[in-house]
Amino acid sequence: MNFYRRHYKAAVARACLDPRTRFHDLRHTAAAMMIAEGAHLLVVKERLGHSSIAVTADRYGHLYPSLESALTGRLEAAYTDARERSDVRDVARMSRETVNETPDRRRRQLGKPA
Repeated sequence: MNFYRRHYKAAVARACLDPRTRFHDLRHTAAAMMIAEGAHLLVVKERLGHSSIAVTADRYGHLYPSLESALTGRLEAAYTDARERSDVRDVARMSRETVNETPDRRRRQLGKPA
């Protein structure tokens, strides 16, 4: 109780927080901020000192679905980037084939006499 009155309450007042702010409110806020910044659940577990990752997942797992849309956006961007690079390679290959193509070679490819 001595730490709570002497140190904790004074720190809460200096930080201009609501005087009803409990220690675990700050702990939960810190966990939520780590998760929002993309921290892996294992790192959050270690920082909070939980005995297992299951404890952390049970307590804070609901915060991770909000990251689903961010992950989806990053995956879509990666797919689009890979697709564009693939399209550029295909265009370059077709350009090389067109430059190297002669009328006689084209007729032979189509099965027509030269």
